Amino acid sequence: MSTSAPRVSVVVINFRGTDDTLECIARLSEVDWPADRLEIVVVENGSGDDSEQRLRAALGAQQNVKIIVSRENLGFTGGSNLGAREASGDVVAFLNNDAKPDVNWVKEGVAGFAPSPRVAAVASKVLDWEGKTIDFVESGLSWFGMGYKNHIAELDDGRFDAPQDLLFGTGSALFVRREVFLEVGGFDEGLFMFYDDVDLGWRLNLLGYRVRFAPRSVVYHKHHGSMKSFGDHREMYLLERNALHLLYKNLSDENLGTFLPAALALLARRAVAKSGRDSEEFDIRRFTGAPDEFDPTTPMSKEAVAGLYALDQFVSDLPRLSEERRRIQGQRVKTDKEVFRLFGDAFKPLFEDGYFLEG
Repeated sequence: MSTSAPRVSVVVINFRGTDDTLECIARLSEVDWPADRLEIVVVENGSGDDSEQRLRAALGAQQNVKIIVSRENLGFTGGSNLGAREASGDVVAFLNNDAKPDVNWVKEGVAGFAPSPRVAAVASKVLDWEGKTIDFVESGLSWFGMGYKNHIAELDDGRFDAPQDLLFGTGSALFVRREVFLEVGGFDEGLFMFYDDVDLGWRLNLLGYRVRFAPRSVVYHKHHGSMKSFGDHREMYLLERNALHLLYKNLSDENLGTFLPAALALLARRAVAKSGRDSEEFDIRRFTGAPDEFDPTTPMSKEAVAGLYALDQFVSDLPRLSEERRRIQGQRVKTDKEVFRLFGDAFKPLFEDGYFLEG
């Protein structure tokens, strides 16, 4: 990066959330960073409504704002990659459109790169909208591939004010050296959304880069729960599928052979637990001769079926994933053991159900 203030391109993805996006852009105009070194890239991500017209009407005259339009929804991954490619900054900063940055957000985020040229990404502290409770201060990853955020909803009481290395930073507020981001292929667009930031951080660490937490780079996040309008089962499908993608791409041969079969077994146990059904009910010893024994269908929750669909899609994706795996494993310079220390509590179950925990 330049010895002077680096040029920072903030990428904001808009998908049917123009009110939030415009508020976010207004807040960005207040940050403490030279105006001629700050670019705002708004990606209109196939909203299919009047978003493009509203964005152009409100922001078209703002010289440091670039509006990029995709006619289809590329997901967080594709939209972010598109924004990064169109950006001109030394650093690209990804910011959720329902977030507002602190006035020092950019300055402190850029300062996070100072310890070493190997720091490729800097994660902001993310708090709730009122700035009281934690949304992100520390990353974690389970052995079965599901990422999580430590200390979520706890009070921000000064315990998390020290910089540290992380496995990943949340994509809702993340700075990345643009050259490195493009070099490693950006976010994996096959994920569409969810765990894309986990995957990016994991890959960066495998390649010998560092992800650094900058506690004084602060963002406040609304959290609309936008996936609720699409259904919990669709979110579950992506989470289950993407966790398998991460394991398959990023683990060494030795550990993949151990972790993946166990993760597949646990996916099945999780699906049955979510169904509320007894997996032994088809055992012939349970046959009662009741009329419904011969019904060809049985009620099953969509969240349970989502796990089966995720597994099937993982199998369908294996040709592409195999290519990705060969590339990542061929370029990695860190062992799994070196990266595992950043996982946190890898045995965190992430689903508090008695049947699942027994498994």
